[in-house]
Amino acid sequence: MKKTLTTAQRIVIWVVSIGLMIELLDATILNTALPVIALSLHDNPIDLKTALTSYLLSVGIFIPMSGWLAERIGPQKYLVFAITLFTCSSIGCGLSSTLPMLVVFRIFQGIGGAFMMPTGRMVMIQVFGRDGMVEAMARIGLIGMLGPGLGPLLGGFLATYCSWRWIFFINIPLGLAGLWLILRYFPMLPRLPRRPFDVKGFILLGISLASLLFVLDVLTQPHIHLFIKLMVFTVSVLCFILYFFHSRRITMPIITNALWINPQLRLLIFGSFLVRMCLSVPPFLIPLWLQSGRGWTAFESGLISASMLVGAVISKRCLKRLTQQFSARQQLIGNSVGCLMPLLCLSVLSIHFNVVATVLCYIVGGFFTSNQYTMMNNQIYKRLDEATLSAGTTVNSMVMQISMSFGISLAALFMVILIGAHTLSHHIALPIFHWTFLFEVGFIICGMLVFFKATSHKVLS
Repeated sequence: MKKTLTTAQRIVIWVVSIGLMIELLDATILNTALPVIALSLHDNPIDLKTALTSYLLSVGIFIPMSGWLAERIGPQKYLVFAITLFTCSSIGCGLSSTLPMLVVFRIFQGIGGAFMMPTGRMVMIQVFGRDGMVEAMARIGLIGMLGPGLGPLLGGFLATYCSWRWIFFINIPLGLAGLWLILRYFPMLPRLPRRPFDVKGFILLGISLASLLFVLDVLTQPHIHLFIKLMVFTVSVLCFILYFFHSRRITMPIITNALWINPQLRLLIFGSFLVRMCLSVPPFLIPLWLQSGRGWTAFESGLISASMLVGAVISKRCLKRLTQQFSARQQLIGNSVGCLMPLLCLSVLSIHFNVVATVLCYIVGGFFTSNQYTMMNNQIYKRLDEATLSAGTTVNSMVMQISMSFGISLAALFMVILIGAHTLSHHIALPIFHWTFLFEVGFIICGMLVFFKATSHKVLS
Protein backbone atom coordinates (compact mmCIF):
# COMPACT_ATOMS: atom_id res chain seq x y z
CA MET A 1 0.00 0.00 0.00
CA LYS A 2 1.35 3.39 -0.97
CA LYS A 3 2.21 5.78 1.81
CA THR A 4 0.01 8.89 1.99
CA LEU A 5 2.06 12.03 1.52
CA THR A 6 1.70 15.06 3.75
CA THR A 7 1.02 18.51 2.28
CA ALA A 8 4.64 19.55 2.95
CA GLN A 9 5.94 16.49 1.11
CA ARG A 10 3.69 17.15 -1.88
CA ILE A 11 4.90 20.75 -2.09
CA VAL A 12 8.53 19.65 -1.95
CA ILE A 13 7.92 17.13 -4.74
CA TRP A 14 6.33 19.79 -6.94
CA VAL A 15 9.07 22.37 -6.28
CA VAL A 16 11.91 19.91 -6.96
CA SER A 17 10.07 18.52 -10.01
CA ILE A 18 9.63 21.99 -11.51
CA GLY A 19 13.29 22.74 -10.90
CA LEU A 20 14.37 19.44 -12.48
CA MET A 21 12.05 19.88 -15.46
CA ILE A 22 13.16 23.39 -16.39
CA GLU A 23 16.84 22.52 -15.86
CA LEU A 24 16.59 19.47 -18.15
CA LEU A 25 14.32 21.34 -20.55
CA ASP A 26 16.89 24.08 -21.09
CA ALA A 27 19.67 21.52 -21.55
CA THR A 28 17.84 20.08 -24.61
CA ILE A 29 15.35 22.66 -25.90
CA LEU A 30 17.95 24.76 -27.72
CA ASN A 31 19.34 21.94 -29.91
CA THR A 32 16.58 22.07 -32.52
CA ALA A 33 16.51 25.88 -32.64
CA LEU A 34 20.21 26.62 -33.27
CA PRO A 35 19.93 27.17 -37.07
CA VAL A 36 16.92 29.47 -36.58
CA ILE A 37 18.72 31.48 -33.89
CA ALA A 38 21.80 31.66 -36.11
CA LEU A 39 19.74 33.30 -38.88
CA SER A 40 18.23 35.75 -36.41
CA LEU A 41 21.59 36.74 -34.91
CA HIS A 42 23.34 36.78 -38.33
CA ASP A 43 25.75 34.03 -37.35
CA ASN A 44 26.43 30.48 -38.55
CA PRO A 45 24.78 27.53 -36.78
CA ILE A 46 28.03 25.81 -35.78
CA ASP A 47 29.20 28.86 -33.82
CA LEU A 48 25.85 28.81 -31.97
CA LYS A 49 27.02 25.66 -30.21
CA THR A 50 28.63 28.04 -27.68
CA ALA A 51 25.13 28.75 -26.37
CA LEU A 52 24.88 25.04 -25.52
CA THR A 53 28.38 24.44 -24.19
CA SER A 54 28.47 27.56 -21.99
CA TYR A 55 25.28 26.43 -20.22
CA LEU A 56 26.49 22.85 -19.69
CA LEU A 57 29.94 23.93 -18.50
CA SER A 58 28.58 26.45 -16.00
CA VAL A 59 26.21 23.79 -14.61
CA GLY A 60 29.11 21.37 -14.18
CA ILE A 61 31.50 23.90 -12.61
CA PHE A 62 29.02 25.33 -10.09
CA ILE A 63 27.51 22.03 -8.86
CA PRO A 64 30.12 21.67 -6.05
CA MET A 65 29.33 25.18 -4.76
CA SER A 66 25.57 24.62 -4.52
CA GLY A 67 25.52 22.55 -1.33
CA TRP A 68 27.90 24.89 0.45
CA LEU A 69 25.80 27.98 -0.33
CA ALA A 70 22.58 26.22 0.69
CA GLU A 71 24.10 25.44 4.07
CA ARG A 72 25.10 29.08 4.60
CA ILE A 73 21.81 30.81 3.73
CA GLY A 74 19.23 28.06 4.33
CA PRO A 75 17.38 25.78 1.86
CA GLN A 76 14.27 27.97 1.37
CA LYS A 77 16.10 31.24 0.72
CA TYR A 78 18.61 29.42 -1.45
CA LEU A 79 15.95 27.84 -3.68
CA VAL A 80 14.29 31.24 -4.07
CA PHE A 81 17.66 32.68 -5.12
CA ALA A 82 18.37 29.82 -7.57
CA ILE A 83 14.95 29.94 -9.27
CA THR A 84 15.04 33.76 -9.43
CA LEU A 85 18.51 33.70 -11.02
CA PHE A 86 17.42 31.07 -13.53
CA THR A 87 14.22 32.92 -14.46
CA CYS A 88 15.86 36.34 -14.79
CA SER A 89 18.71 34.96 -16.91
CA SER A 90 16.11 33.21 -19.10
CA ILE A 91 14.53 36.61 -19.76
CA GLY A 92 17.99 37.95 -20.65
CA CYS A 93 18.52 35.05 -23.08
CA GLY A 94 15.19 35.77 -24.75
CA LEU A 95 16.06 39.45 -25.18
CA SER A 96 19.58 38.82 -26.52
CA SER A 97 20.47 40.47 -29.82
CA THR A 98 24.00 39.06 -30.28
CA LEU A 99 25.70 35.72 -29.68
CA PRO A 100 28.06 37.03 -26.93
CA MET A 101 25.05 38.49 -25.09
CA LEU A 102 23.21 35.16 -25.37
CA VAL A 103 26.25 33.24 -24.10
CA VAL A 104 26.64 35.50 -21.04
CA PHE A 105 23.01 34.98 -20.01
CA ARG A 106 23.28 31.24 -20.73
CA ILE A 107 26.19 31.09 -18.28
CA PHE A 108 24.05 32.69 -15.56
CA GLN A 109 21.20 30.37 -16.50
CA GLY A 110 23.53 27.41 -16.06
CA ILE A 111 24.58 28.69 -12.64
CA GLY A 112 20.92 28.87 -11.63
CA GLY A 113 20.37 25.35 -12.93
CA ALA A 114 23.42 24.05 -11.03
CA PHE A 115 22.11 25.59 -7.81
CA MET A 116 18.60 24.15 -8.10
CA MET A 117 19.02 20.39 -8.30
CA PRO A 118 21.58 19.38 -5.61
CA THR A 119 19.79 21.68 -3.17
CA GLY A 120 16.48 20.04 -4.03
CA ARG A 121 17.92 16.65 -3.16
CA MET A 122 19.22 17.97 0.16
CA VAL A 123 15.75 19.29 1.02
CA MET A 124 14.17 15.95 0.08
CA ILE A 125 16.46 14.06 2.43
CA GLN A 126 15.34 16.34 5.26
CA VAL A 127 11.62 16.00 4.42
CA PHE A 128 11.39 12.32 3.39
CA GLY A 129 14.36 10.78 5.16
CA ARG A 130 16.64 8.29 3.43
CA ASP A 131 14.02 5.53 3.63
CA GLY A 132 11.43 7.56 1.69
CA MET A 133 13.84 8.93 -0.93
CA VAL A 134 13.37 6.08 -3.43
CA GLU A 135 9.61 6.52 -3.76
CA ALA A 136 9.92 10.33 -3.77
CA MET A 137 12.58 10.29 -6.50
CA ALA A 138 10.40 7.95 -8.58
CA ARG A 139 7.55 10.48 -8.45
CA ILE A 140 9.90 13.34 -9.34
CA GLY A 141 11.50 11.34 -12.14
CA LEU A 142 8.16 10.93 -13.92
CA ILE A 143 7.66 14.71 -14.01
CA GLY A 144 11.33 15.47 -14.66
CA MET A 145 11.37 13.23 -17.76
CA LEU A 146 9.06 15.73 -19.44
CA GLY A 147 12.05 18.09 -19.73
CA PRO A 148 14.33 16.14 -22.11
CA GLY A 149 11.30 14.56 -23.79
CA LEU A 150 9.51 17.81 -24.61
CA GLY A 151 12.69 19.86 -25.13
CA PRO A 152 13.44 19.13 -28.81
CA LEU A 153 9.75 19.09 -29.81
CA LEU A 154 8.82 22.26 -27.93
CA GLY A 155 11.97 24.07 -29.06
CA GLY A 156 11.32 23.17 -32.70
CA PHE A 157 7.65 24.21 -32.50
CA LEU A 158 8.39 27.58 -30.90
CA ALA A 159 11.27 28.33 -33.28
CA THR A 160 9.15 27.47 -36.34
CA TYR A 161 5.71 28.86 -35.50
CA CYS A 162 6.36 31.54 -32.86
CA SER A 163 9.80 32.93 -32.12
CA TRP A 164 12.95 31.31 -30.78
CA ARG A 165 12.83 33.85 -27.94
CA TRP A 166 9.81 32.04 -26.48
CA ILE A 167 12.13 29.08 -25.85
CA PHE A 168 13.43 31.12 -22.92
CA PHE A 169 10.29 33.06 -22.05
CA ILE A 170 8.37 29.85 -21.23
CA ASN A 171 10.61 29.56 -18.16
CA ILE A 172 8.91 32.62 -16.69
CA PRO A 173 5.58 30.96 -15.70
CA LEU A 174 7.43 27.84 -14.53
CA GLY A 175 9.79 29.91 -12.40
CA LEU A 176 6.95 32.00 -10.96
CA ALA A 177 5.04 28.83 -10.07
CA GLY A 178 8.08 27.47 -8.25
CA LEU A 179 8.60 30.73 -6.35
CA TRP A 180 4.92 30.87 -5.36
CA LEU A 181 5.02 27.34 -3.98
CA ILE A 182 8.20 28.03 -2.00
CA LEU A 183 7.14 31.37 -0.54
CA ARG A 184 3.61 30.27 0.36
CA TYR A 185 3.71 26.57 1.17
CA PHE A 186 7.31 25.41 1.52
CA PRO A 187 7.96 23.87 4.97
CA MET A 188 10.39 25.59 7.31
CA LEU A 189 13.46 23.39 7.53
CA PRO A 190 16.35 23.57 9.99
CA ARG A 191 19.54 25.17 8.75
CA LEU A 192 22.11 22.56 7.78
CA PRO A 193 25.51 22.45 9.51
CA ARG A 194 28.13 24.45 7.65
CA ARG A 195 31.05 22.76 5.98
CA PRO A 196 34.26 24.35 4.68
CA PHE A 197 34.45 25.06 0.97
CA ASP A 198 37.57 25.02 -1.19
CA VAL A 199 37.21 28.46 -2.79
CA LYS A 200 40.75 28.52 -4.18
CA GLY A 201 40.37 25.08 -5.74
CA PHE A 202 36.98 26.03 -7.18
CA ILE A 203 38.48 29.11 -8.87
CA LEU A 204 41.52 27.25 -10.24
CA LEU A 205 39.47 24.33 -11.60
CA GLY A 206 36.81 26.63 -13.06
CA ILE A 207 39.38 28.80 -14.87
CA SER A 208 41.15 25.69 -16.20
CA LEU A 209 37.99 24.12 -17.66
CA ALA A 210 36.56 27.39 -19.01
CA SER A 211 39.87 28.32 -20.66
CA LEU A 212 40.22 24.91 -22.30
CA LEU A 213 36.67 25.08 -23.67
CA PHE A 214 37.36 28.60 -24.97
CA VAL A 215 40.43 27.36 -26.83
CA LEU A 216 38.41 24.57 -28.45
CA ASP A 217 35.76 27.07 -29.51
CA VAL A 218 38.17 29.59 -31.11
CA LEU A 219 40.92 27.25 -32.31
CA THR A 220 40.00 27.60 -35.99
CA GLN A 221 38.86 31.23 -35.91
CA PRO A 222 41.37 33.28 -37.98
CA HIS A 223 40.52 36.67 -36.43
CA ILE A 224 41.86 35.55 -33.02
CA HIS A 225 45.66 35.61 -32.98
CA LEU A 226 47.52 32.38 -32.38
CA PHE A 227 49.40 33.98 -29.48
CA ILE A 228 46.11 34.59 -27.62
CA LYS A 229 45.04 30.99 -28.15
CA LEU A 230 48.37 29.71 -26.83
CA MET A 231 48.21 32.04 -23.83
CA VAL A 232 44.71 30.90 -22.89
CA PHE A 233 45.71 27.25 -23.28
CA THR A 234 48.78 27.88 -21.10
CA VAL A 235 46.55 29.46 -18.45
CA SER A 236 44.31 26.38 -18.56
CA VAL A 237 47.24 23.99 -18.06
CA LEU A 238 48.86 26.10 -15.33
CA CYS A 239 45.61 26.43 -13.38
CA PHE A 240 45.05 22.68 -13.55
CA ILE A 241 48.61 22.00 -12.31
CA LEU A 242 48.15 24.53 -9.49
CA TYR A 243 44.84 22.90 -8.57
CA PHE A 244 46.49 19.47 -8.49
CA PHE A 245 49.17 20.58 -6.01
CA HIS A 246 46.65 22.65 -4.04
CA SER A 247 44.27 19.69 -3.65
CA ARG A 248 47.06 17.55 -2.15
CA ARG A 249 47.69 20.12 0.59
CA ILE A 250 44.16 20.46 2.00
CA THR A 251 41.78 17.98 3.62
CA MET A 252 38.58 18.85 1.69
CA PRO A 253 39.33 19.82 -1.93
CA ILE A 254 36.63 20.25 -4.61
CA ILE A 255 37.42 16.76 -5.92
CA THR A 256 38.48 14.64 -2.97
CA ASN A 257 41.81 12.85 -3.37
CA ALA A 258 40.22 9.60 -2.14
CA LEU A 259 38.52 9.23 -5.53
CA TRP A 260 41.87 9.05 -7.35
CA ILE A 261 43.61 6.64 -4.97
CA ASN A 262 41.63 3.73 -6.47
CA PRO A 263 43.01 3.28 -10.03
CA GLN A 264 39.90 1.36 -11.12
CA LEU A 265 37.57 4.14 -10.00
CA ARG A 266 39.84 6.68 -11.73
CA LEU A 267 39.58 4.76 -15.01
CA LEU A 268 35.81 4.38 -14.63
CA ILE A 269 35.32 8.14 -14.26
CA PHE A 270 37.67 8.90 -17.17
CA GLY A 271 36.03 6.27 -19.40
CA SER A 272 32.58 7.57 -18.47
CA PHE A 273 33.75 11.08 -19.43
CA LEU A 274 34.89 9.93 -22.89
CA VAL A 275 31.75 7.87 -23.57
CA ARG A 276 29.44 10.69 -22.48
CA MET A 277 31.35 13.12 -24.68
CA CYS A 278 30.36 11.09 -27.73
CA LEU A 279 26.82 10.15 -26.72
CA SER A 280 25.97 13.83 -26.14
CA VAL A 281 26.78 14.79 -29.74
CA PRO A 282 23.80 13.28 -31.72
CA PRO A 283 21.18 15.56 -30.06
CA PHE A 284 23.29 18.51 -31.29
CA LEU A 285 24.34 17.06 -34.63
CA ILE A 286 21.09 15.55 -35.95
CA PRO A 287 18.94 18.75 -35.83
CA LEU A 288 21.84 20.56 -37.53
CA TRP A 289 21.97 17.87 -40.20
CA LEU A 290 18.23 17.92 -40.85
CA GLN A 291 17.95 21.73 -40.94
CA SER A 292 21.26 23.08 -42.28
CA GLY A 293 21.98 20.01 -44.37
CA ARG A 294 18.57 18.92 -45.65
CA GLY A 295 16.50 22.10 -45.31
CA TRP A 296 13.93 20.83 -42.80
CA THR A 297 12.12 23.15 -40.40
CA ALA A 298 13.00 23.21 -36.71
CA PHE A 299 9.66 21.60 -35.83
CA GLU A 300 10.15 18.75 -38.30
CA SER A 301 13.60 18.00 -36.92
CA GLY A 302 12.17 18.27 -33.39
CA LEU A 303 9.66 15.54 -34.21
CA ILE A 304 12.52 13.24 -35.22
CA SER A 305 14.60 14.16 -32.16
CA ALA A 306 11.69 13.54 -29.78
CA SER A 307 11.59 9.88 -30.89
CA MET A 308 14.67 9.28 -28.71
CA LEU A 309 12.36 9.56 -25.70
CA VAL A 310 10.48 6.48 -26.94
CA GLY A 311 13.68 4.44 -26.74
CA ALA A 312 14.53 5.85 -23.31
CA VAL A 313 11.08 4.99 -21.92
CA ILE A 314 11.29 1.42 -23.28
CA SER A 315 14.75 1.17 -21.75
CA LYS A 316 13.48 2.11 -18.28
CA ARG A 317 10.74 -0.51 -18.50
CA CYS A 318 13.15 -3.24 -19.64
CA LEU A 319 16.06 -2.40 -17.33
CA LYS A 320 15.03 -4.66 -14.45
CA ARG A 321 14.50 -7.67 -16.73
CA LEU A 322 17.82 -7.06 -18.52
CA THR A 323 19.63 -6.84 -15.17
CA GLN A 324 18.17 -10.19 -14.11
CA GLN A 325 19.04 -11.99 -17.37
CA PHE A 326 22.47 -10.55 -18.20
CA SER A 327 25.61 -9.76 -16.23
CA ALA A 328 26.85 -6.20 -15.95
CA ARG A 329 29.68 -6.87 -18.38
CA GLN A 330 27.33 -8.43 -20.93
CA GLN A 331 25.06 -5.40 -20.66
CA LEU A 332 27.97 -2.98 -21.11
CA ILE A 333 29.13 -4.83 -24.23
CA GLY A 334 25.59 -4.98 -25.62
CA ASN A 335 25.00 -1.30 -24.88
CA SER A 336 28.30 -0.36 -26.53
CA VAL A 337 27.36 -2.16 -29.74
CA GLY A 338 23.84 -0.73 -29.51
CA CYS A 339 25.21 2.82 -29.22
CA LEU A 340 27.69 2.40 -32.07
CA MET A 341 25.30 0.90 -34.62
CA PRO A 342 22.91 3.92 -34.84
CA LEU A 343 25.91 6.24 -35.33
CA LEU A 344 27.22 4.03 -38.15
CA CYS A 345 23.77 3.93 -39.73
CA LEU A 346 23.41 7.71 -39.41
CA SER A 347 26.74 8.18 -41.20
CA VAL A 348 25.18 6.34 -44.17
CA LEU A 349 21.78 8.02 -43.82
CA SER A 350 23.42 11.44 -43.86
CA ILE A 351 24.04 10.82 -47.57
CA HIS A 352 21.30 8.28 -48.45
CA PHE A 353 18.42 9.64 -46.39
CA ASN A 354 15.40 7.65 -45.23
CA VAL A 355 12.91 9.02 -42.67
CA VAL A 356 11.83 5.67 -41.22
CA ALA A 357 15.40 4.45 -40.83
CA THR A 358 16.39 7.73 -39.14
CA VAL A 359 13.54 7.45 -36.62
CA LEU A 360 14.49 3.83 -35.89
CA CYS A 361 18.11 4.89 -35.32
CA TYR A 362 16.93 7.52 -32.86
CA ILE A 363 14.72 5.03 -30.97
CA VAL A 364 17.46 2.38 -30.83
CA GLY A 365 20.01 5.03 -29.85
CA GLY A 366 17.73 6.32 -27.09
CA PHE A 367 17.26 2.80 -25.73
CA PHE A 368 20.93 1.86 -25.54
CA THR A 369 22.15 5.32 -24.53
CA SER A 370 19.79 5.33 -21.55
CA ASN A 371 20.94 1.84 -20.57
CA GLN A 372 24.59 2.79 -20.97
CA TYR A 373 24.25 5.86 -18.75
CA THR A 374 22.53 3.79 -16.06
CA MET A 375 25.16 1.05 -16.19
CA MET A 376 28.06 3.53 -16.05
CA ASN A 377 26.51 5.28 -13.06
CA ASN A 378 25.94 1.96 -11.30
CA GLN A 379 29.53 0.80 -11.82
CA ILE A 380 30.88 4.07 -10.42
CA TYR A 381 28.50 4.22 -7.43
CA LYS A 382 29.17 0.58 -6.51
CA ARG A 383 32.82 1.44 -5.93
CA LEU A 384 32.14 4.39 -3.64
CA ASP A 385 32.29 3.75 0.09
CA GLU A 386 30.66 5.80 2.84
CA ALA A 387 33.60 8.22 2.94
CA THR A 388 33.58 8.96 -0.80
CA LEU A 389 29.85 8.64 -1.63
CA SER A 390 29.02 12.35 -1.37
CA ALA A 391 32.13 13.53 -3.21
CA GLY A 392 31.79 10.78 -5.83
CA THR A 393 28.19 11.72 -6.54
CA THR A 394 29.18 15.37 -6.98
CA VAL A 395 32.08 14.50 -9.28
CA ASN A 396 29.87 12.21 -11.38
CA SER A 397 27.32 15.02 -11.76
CA MET A 398 30.14 17.33 -12.87
CA VAL A 399 31.38 14.74 -15.36
CA MET A 400 27.88 14.41 -16.87
CA GLN A 401 27.62 18.13 -17.64
CA ILE A 402 31.23 18.94 -18.53
CA SER A 403 31.61 15.92 -20.81
CA MET A 404 28.57 17.01 -22.83
CA SER A 405 30.04 20.49 -23.17
CA PHE A 406 33.41 19.25 -24.42
CA GLY A 407 31.81 16.60 -26.65
CA ILE A 408 29.76 19.19 -28.55
CA SER A 409 32.77 21.54 -28.82
CA LEU A 410 35.01 18.77 -30.18
CA ALA A 411 32.42 17.69 -32.78
CA ALA A 412 31.91 21.31 -33.86
CA LEU A 413 35.69 21.79 -34.11
CA PHE A 414 35.95 18.72 -36.35
CA MET A 415 33.19 20.09 -38.60
CA VAL A 416 34.86 23.51 -38.87
CA ILE A 417 38.17 21.85 -39.81
CA LEU A 418 36.40 19.92 -42.59
CA ILE A 419 34.46 22.95 -43.85
CA GLY A 420 37.09 25.61 -43.37
CA ALA A 421 36.66 28.59 -41.04
CA HIS A 422 36.50 30.99 -44.00
CA THR A 423 33.62 29.18 -45.71
CA LEU A 424 31.17 28.69 -42.82
CA SER A 425 27.58 29.37 -43.83
CA HIS A 426 24.01 28.44 -42.94
CA HIS A 427 24.08 25.52 -45.40
CA ILE A 428 26.34 22.60 -44.54
CA ALA A 429 27.23 19.96 -47.12
CA LEU A 430 25.97 16.45 -46.33
CA PRO A 431 29.42 14.74 -46.51
CA ILE A 432 30.47 16.87 -43.52
CA PHE A 433 27.88 15.09 -41.38
CA HIS A 434 28.92 11.71 -42.79
CA TRP A 435 32.51 12.13 -41.63
CA THR A 436 31.50 13.70 -38.31
CA PHE A 437 29.33 10.69 -37.44
CA LEU A 438 32.26 8.40 -38.28
CA PHE A 439 34.56 10.55 -36.15
CA GLU A 440 32.19 10.07 -33.22
CA VAL A 441 32.19 6.30 -33.79
CA GLY A 442 35.99 6.18 -33.53
CA PHE A 443 36.02 8.41 -30.47
CA ILE A 444 33.36 6.43 -28.61
CA ILE A 445 35.27 3.19 -29.21
CA CYS A 446 38.29 4.72 -27.42
CA GLY A 447 36.12 5.73 -24.47
CA MET A 448 34.52 2.31 -24.19
CA LEU A 449 37.90 0.56 -24.31
CA VAL A 450 38.99 2.64 -21.30
CA PHE A 451 35.76 1.82 -19.49
CA PHE A 452 36.13 -1.91 -20.24
CA LYS A 453 39.72 -1.87 -18.97
CA ALA A 454 38.44 -0.53 -15.66
CA THR A 455 35.66 -3.15 -15.51
CA SER A 456 37.54 -6.42 -15.96
CA HIS A 457 35.59 -9.64 -15.49
CA LYS A 458 37.37 -10.27 -12.18
CA VAL A 459 35.85 -7.24 -10.49
CA LEU A 460 32.72 -6.43 -12.49
CA SER A 461 29.48 -7.80 -11.07
